[in-house]
Amino acid sequence: MQPVRLVQSATHFVRTSGPSPVDPSKTVDDLLTPCSPSTPGAVEMNFMDVPSDKLLEPPVSMEAQ
Repeated sequence: MQPVRLVQSATHFVRTSGPSPVDPSKTVDDLLTPCSPSTPGAVEMNFMDVPSDKLLEPPVSMEAQ
């Protein structure tokens, strides 16, 4: 699935760490990324509930899924 559609259609998100959207040289541990409802720590919400500075988009690749 395309990353934008994955984010838009997600019903659950999980906290993860990654580069800060504000300062990419820093790592933060309060980002949210789409996940399966069965993922440990998954929180039910849609992408409109996720603050824009806390969204960690799924990686983009050229591989077919």
